[in-house]
Amino acid sequence: MLVQFLHGLISGSAELREQAALGLGELIEVTSENALREFVIPITGPLIRIIRDRFPWWNGSKAFPSPTSNYIVKCLQDNTGDFFLRSSAAIALGKLSALSKRIDPLVGDLLSGLQASHPAVKEAILTALDGVIKNAGKSLSSTIITRLHTQPKEMLNSEHDQIRSSAASILGYLLHYLEDAQVSETLVEVV
Repeated sequence: MLVQFLHGLISGSAELREQAALGLGELIEVTSENALREFVIPITGPLIRIIRDRFPWWNGSKAFPSPTSNYIVKCLQDNTGDFFLRSSAAIALGKLSALSKRIDPLVGDLLSGLQASHPAVKEAILTALDGVIKNAGKSLSSTIITRLHTQPKEMLNSEHDQIRSSAASILGYLLHYLEDAQVSETLVEVV
């Protein structure tokens, strides 16, 4: 199945490439980290080509995962795109973050992206942050943990249900990595 998706990514029409990317995203979502590890490099090249075709303003071709993460973060911030595609990208980014050794720059970019005013963009970024913290939270620095502690708390009063729900989920995962005083402060503020 992976070979079919990769073939579609490499040689298909624009519509076939998009469908192959969506299928690959679903496959990544249901595959364990250990099973996925050996396929990261073969998958990355075609994904970079697709994103470069769709977003030609990106210039660079460094090794995974940083550029791939950069691509996906920029795609998440595109409020003209398809919600399902943006959501799938957010989920895949969360899962792929477990394979990265440097998570802080990715989380920093995602947190900066939360300044967007479009609710669908915020939802996608919060979904990605939720997955990153769930899968790679143990790799976060104390500086990023402090930023994560602050920004989602501000969104708990959003008028959008999904934004509130995602912000609460992020804070729930984050409780594992906070200092005792921060945990107490968070619980007092949200209860």
